[in-house]
Amino acid sequence: MKFAITIVFCLLSTFGMTQLSSIKGTALDDSGEPLPFAHVSLNDSIGTQTDVDGVFRFDGLEKGKYTVKVDYVGYPSETQEVKIKKTGIVYKVTITMSPGAVLLKPAIYLYSDQKLDVNIELGIPEGLIFTHPKYESKWTVTVEGDLIAANDQQYDYLFWESNESARSQTQFDETQGFCIAGSEAIDFLESSAKQLGFNERESNDFVSFWGPRISELAFAQIYFKIDDTYDEVMPINVTPQPDASRRVFMLVKPLEAPKHLEAQTLTSINRDGFVLIEWGGSLLSPQSEL
Repeated sequence: MKFAITIVFCLLSTFGMTQLSSIKGTALDDSGEPLPFAHVSLNDSIGTQTDVDGVFRFDGLEKGKYTVKVDYVGYPSETQEVKIKKTGIVYKVTITMSPGAVLLKPAIYLYSDQKLDVNIELGIPEGLIFTHPKYESKWTVTVEGDLIAANDQQYDYLFWESNESARSQTQFDETQGFCIAGSEAIDFLESSAKQLGFNERESNDFVSFWGPRISELAFAQIYFKIDDTYDEVMPINVTPQPDASRRVFMLVKPLEAPKHLEAQTLTSINRDGFVLIEWGGSLLSPQSEL
């Protein structure tokens, strides 16, 4: 009897599973090439990644509406809704992604002469790819001197990276900025960091990150979003409010030939009291409009 009951139960379970559906998809770039190892989520909960052919699959799905989201470094996130109306069917989707700007390596440095507890909230947490230490609705840290403490660890800076590339392409005077040859990248970055008020540590980090990326370009068009205009990219709320703050977001667009631009004015800041310094940027595609 126990054996018979077990068989019936297994048959019923198998029958029930056959009534569930699947979503099978492919992530491609705008030239039709697959995007391997992209992160794919379903309703912002279930996660997987594409294989070498850009293919992903979710099984065991009941009737309902699902949102498939694909994230790939260098591309804005793309979503597609899938409505499962019938059971036992594999629903196929193709998600095409166009390259765009990624908010690269924004690093937040904090300084205080006195031990200080600080809360930092990012205004647009959607699209965050990676944070360190982990960002959960806000960062709660302790600042003393030039060190940041959180979760019983010390950090040189707070790190975040995001795929919210549309935020980086806000309006500004396109006749201003800088046009440099790739071979001039290191000198330009060092000079700009000094003019913007970076200290030696911040300048070295800034140049070490951006130098190799710009040096390999023939020419680059560069524009700095500074302080208030950085808020168009990523607003930030800091408690208590810093006595001095300098936020710099650099837009870099590859060029095949030089172009004339009116030089952007860069100024320094007074670094007294509780100080916040942040730098980041985006490497745009050549087709992007600054």
